[in-house]
Amino acid sequence: MIGGKWTTFRAFAEQMCERLSQDLGFEIKSNSRQQAIGGGKEYPTTPEQQQRWIARYSNEFNVPAARATQLLARYGTNAQLLGEYIKLQNSDSTLQSCSDYSVAEINYLIEHEQVEALLDIVLRRTNIAISGLLHMNLLIELNCLLSEFKHWSEQRAASELNLALAHLEKFHGLSKECLIQRSVKNGNMQSISNQPQQTVNA
Repeated sequence: MIGGKWTTFRAFAEQMCERLSQDLGFEIKSNSRQQAIGGGKEYPTTPEQQQRWIARYSNEFNVPAARATQLLARYGTNAQLLGEYIKLQNSDSTLQSCSDYSVAEINYLIEHEQVEALLDIVLRRTNIAISGLLHMNLLIELNCLLSEFKHWSEQRAASELNLALAHLEKFHGLSKECLIQRSVKNGNMQSISNQPQQTVNA
């Protein structure tokens, strides 16, 4: 099995064990169907529990309740680790081109979630692409953050951006022109031609 999420792997493993138990004749004594994994561990399940979790998180990491709510929904209880990172950075300022994510959040994902390529952020570690948030300036800003963290040269950063653009157009129908139009529509086209690491192939 290639790809998928933890829940997919768990379900696949359960199906395989059930099949093997039939073929080999052994008894399955337990399963992991109700076992919480990842951000589901100790997840607050009732509205009251969620409100207490949000209030504690907001107070501990000095973020608004709305932001704590967003991070709980996005990462589950794993948001605790992100909160500690945000507190260490002493800032949770949003990206210039997208108010749904912060600079510290993206840097945390790069540092702790095995991000090696721009598409890892856009397609695999966030819901930026699938939720329709992606536009050209956002793609460029993410590439700048990744390039800075990885200490890439301008040439390497430009290559990464072009690879991402080619993939998005070929496999997702998002052309460079479409992404630029989204930036214009969202009012995010400030100095797009003057920022570093933005050279793209025509």
